[in-house]
Amino acid sequence: PHSSSGSDRLMPQPGAWRLEDSEPLLRAAWEGHVPAVVSLAPDELTTLERPRELFLMLPRQGYLPYAATRAVYDHFGAHAPPCLDEVWFEFDGTPLRWNVPIGVLVDQCVGVDDGSSHPWRLTAHFSNFPSEILLRGGGVMDTAATAAHYINTLKESTYLRFGSTQPIMSLSTDAQRQLQRAVEFGRFDDYAAVRAQLLPHAPVTDERRRKVRLAIRLCQDDGPWIQPALSVLDEDGVKPRVLGDVLCAALPHANSEKVALIHGVPAPLNAPVDWLSAACAHPDGFLYVVVRSRIQPSANTS
Repeated sequence: PHSSSGSDRLMPQPGAWRLEDSEPLLRAAWEGHVPAVVSLAPDELTTLERPRELFLMLPRQGYLPYAATRAVYDHFGAHAPPCLDEVWFEFDGTPLRWNVPIGVLVDQCVGVDDGSSHPWRLTAHFSNFPSEILLRGGGVMDTAATAAHYINTLKESTYLRFGSTQPIMSLSTDAQRQLQRAVEFGRFDDYAAVRAQLLPHAPVTDERRRKVRLAIRLCQDDGPWIQPALSVLDEDGVKPRVLGDVLCAALPHANSEKVALIHGVPAPLNAPVDWLSAACAHPDGFLYVVVRSRIQPSANTS
């Protein structure tokens, strides 16, 4: 199985960036999964017999609490200490943020994949929660914190893209629940039906595009996430910003040996960011771009 989505097969030729062609790419991104193997932290084993590793196919668009936490409780619970806190995951010694989409975590950990990183090897912990690094709430059986985080992040991205949270605030309770369950269970059609209610019904004018902001988050190597305050159009208010321009503005010291990953695929720097957002944004409405070296050696490849 391939860790990237099918988006690399559907990326248009340079110059053919039509918003109406973005939905097949969005659907392909939803179909992307990551083969993963989860093991219990050795110092937390409480039985003589070591449990077998847990094999999972993790959706790139999902979150660890939805896709892995319950399975980890069920699989390792009898071999681990009583979980008085929360389950949490690490990769190669680095705690993984449950509030970041799984595919983005993979891109951060692996970079451009040469095939040696499959499966993605994770370690599950039942104790010693790193509260100085991770938010609380995502490692319990109740996924209410994950659902609340998702909706709050969607509100933020909606405000950036449309200048108001009204589109999401006007959704019915059933529609919001449908969104949450679509992300939890990977139901693209359910997501797309509600997403259509969030999009503007009238054509977006250039004047409007000058005022709204890009809902984009960038991360270079192991650095912090950057959310540049940039409009959809360039400084002259004429042309849509392309990805290369955004990277130069937000990460001026990135060198040519780096590559910008979106859904595990090197992204074309001449692509308009509003097109990338329409085609490749995660369900929370943000376009995540991970800037990494072209090949990232991993210590967890066995």
